[in-house]
Amino acid sequence: MKASALFSIFPIMFTVLFSSAVCSQTVLTYSCLPPTCFSVQPYVMNYDNIMVHDGVEKIIGHTTESRRHDGATHMSGVFYAAVPGQQNFTARRVDFPDGNTAMISDAVHAKSSARRPQDDVARQNKADFFDRVGPDCSSKEGARETIEGTDTLFGYSAVRFSQLTGKDRATQEAALSRFVSWRLPDFNCVEVQGFSQTSASKTEEWKTTQGNRLISITATEPDPALFTNWLGYDEMKPSDIARRIAIAQGANPHCCLNFLAPDPSDTNYEKWHENEKREKEE
Repeated sequence: MKASALFSIFPIMFTVLFSSAVCSQTVLTYSCLPPTCFSVQPYVMNYDNIMVHDGVEKIIGHTTESRRHDGATHMSGVFYAAVPGQQNFTARRVDFPDGNTAMISDAVHAKSSARRPQDDVARQNKADFFDRVGPDCSSKEGARETIEGTDTLFGYSAVRFSQLTGKDRATQEAALSRFVSWRLPDFNCVEVQGFSQTSASKTEEWKTTQGNRLISITATEPDPALFTNWLGYDEMKPSDIARRIAIAQGANPHCCLNFLAPDPSDTNYEKWHENEKREKEE
């Protein structure tokens, strides 16, 4: 296979994984300080990432998601090669309730890390830990969703939701696309499964196009090393991590100009870095 085909998939993956990429030169281990102290049900869950084309489902990746009792989360995802001869792509992400975040590549011992803007952190923590607290996991913020019923997933009660989707209100009211998700009351209403679906008309059945299918979940603390074993990695912009991976696998500017170009997600990295720099100067 030509090298250009081998590496064409990587820019897309890094744009997705680092679309909220972060900026500071170091991320410290999380220490609980009000108002970022939480006590939640820990878990380790696994789900397959799927796509459906012409009625045929294909597993395109796999994700392991873990949460500690203090709310810190770790995700490790592998995206399977699209065609024979390509290599799988693996990356990790760690998020702490105080805003410290890191995207990690073990393959090249590199990370993009930062402390997220505190307004964003407050909104995320409110959504994750305080919005959905009842047995039906309904949103207190008035999300435009419908409770479809209750199912059982791996021994746990799961509330099934649906929400019409679209780029604007008119598209949503056409009711031809929706997102269906499942939340577990026993795990602070975390979303564990979800699928995007479309319909040709309001009277026809829904058909899944893509999503995440839960394949296991256990109520256990994750491996503590997942939250610290990357701290010594080289700090890099998202595009530099992608470039290092490509070069390690044989890419060069002659075959892979698009991949070796700056990554769009560098914008957040640089913006957040400047914000943090100004805060320190003040």
